[in-house]
Amino acid sequence: MWLFLSQHPNGACHVRHEPEHSRELQLERAWDATRVAISGQADWERNVPSNLQMEFEQTLEDKAVKQ
Repeated sequence: MWLFLSQHPNGACHVRHEPEHSRELQLERAWDATRVAISGQADWERNVPSNLQMEFEQTLEDKAVKQ
């Protein structure tokens, strides 16, 4: 268990106890957030080529219509 000592503006001191597993929980939450970000990045990487291809084809069609 961790103990933190903080001082209030009025000069009083306060001791805060950190639960034993809070650091482990923070680490677990960070890993979960990392997994979500990696998954989102993978989705983005899968979708970008097809989106670019569709936009390129649309640009070519628009250009052909103008000519």
